[in-house]
Order: sequence, then C-alpha cells, then structure tokens
Amino acid sequence: MFDFGWQEFLVIAFVLVLVVGPKDLPKVLKTVTKYVRNMKQMASEFHRGIEKMADEADLKDVKQSFNEIKNKNFDKTIQSHLDPENEVTKALQQAKKSADLANEKKDVEDTLKYIAKENTEDSKNDNEKNKKKTQKDSEDNLSSAKV
Repeated sequence: MFDFGWQEFLVIAFVLVLVVGPKDLPKVLKTVTKYVRNMKQMASEFHRGIEKMADEADLKDVKQSFNEIKNKNFDKTIQSHLDPENEVTKALQQAKKSADLANEKKDVEDTLKYIAKENTEDSKNDNEKNKKKTQKDSEDNLSSAKV
C-alpha cells in the first residue's frame, strides 16, 4: 500500500520516540494498531456488502429468466437474450419489405405484359375482322354490280 523503505521507518520511529516518549510509545502503537485494524475491518465489510449487492443483482436476473421460462414466455426470453437491440429483427423486416417490393414490381410487370399481349391480340383480331368485313363488302359490291 505505502512504499516505505527502512530509512523512512527509522526516521518515523525516531520522531515518534521524541514526540511521544519511550514510556507511552507502547500505548500509542497499540492504539494506532487498533485504529488501523478497525479501518481494515470496515473496508472489508464495505467490500463484502458491495459484492453481496452485485451477487443479488445477478441472482435477480437469473431468477427473472427462470420465471419467464416458467411462465412459458419463450419468445420474449429468446428475443431478449439473442437479439436484445432488435438488430436482427429490423434487418429481417427490411429484407421482407425489399422482397415485397420486388414481388409487387414483378406483379406489375406481369400485369402490364398481359395487358399489352391482350391489346395486341385484340388489335390483331380487329384487323382480321376489318379485313374479313372489307372482303365481304367488296364481294357484296361485286355481286351487286353483277346483278
């Protein structure tokens, strides 16, 4: 704790003998030792109290986990342990939105292709009908001209 060498202890002992005196020195050393022992004991009690509080906090978390499992709240328990910040869930939702947009885009493209195909078929049918009608009209004109 303190970095005292033998020279420092010698100086402190000499000053202590001069200040206190040789008669009262054992009493002073005994009193100082008693106070140091009390301070160490208080520090160790404080340390144990802090460790106990930390252990209780850890035990509360474990107890809460067991209670969640006991209550069969597995989804919430698994989510809280595996993905506490919901990063995976957010990524999956974003991927799902992208996939949904891609599917919607494909559906729109398919619909447009289908409509275009129908329009081209309708226009072909209309052209064929117009040709047949024109041929029929021309045949009718020819037959009425012959008569």
